Amino acid sequence: MWWNIFSSKACQLLRALGTVMVLIVLGVIGLTYYTTVVVVYGPLAGQDNSDGKFAKGVLVVYHALILMVLWSYFACVLTEPGRVPDSWQPPPEVGRDVHIVQFTIRCILIIRDLALPSCLVDLLG
Repeated sequence: MWWNIFSSKACQLLRALGTVMVLIVLGVIGLTYYTTVVVVYGPLAGQDNSDGKFAKGVLVVYHALILMVLWSYFACVLTEPGRVPDSWQPPPEVGRDVHIVQFTIRCILIIRDLALPSCLVDLLG
């Protein structure tokens, strides 16, 4: 292609937007962490009654879940998407039409076997 979009200013703008989106996601996670840990369950965990024990259990589970969310998110954000190998060739077009016809026939048979109104059964054959 004579014009590479990835070397243009549009790509730089999209990278900046991606950085902003990462910050927004981290802000939402931080907000939920603050409201859950600091505001709601943190003060309850300091008590010695059943509410305190329940709050401590919730905090342990919540921290485990938030660590998994952050780990998964950063794994997705920081992993390179990869590319198609140079030696890859698309499959030949001849076999493709046969698979499409077989798939269509299979779908028609499945739909016909369902309990359909008679007008649809007549249309399907």
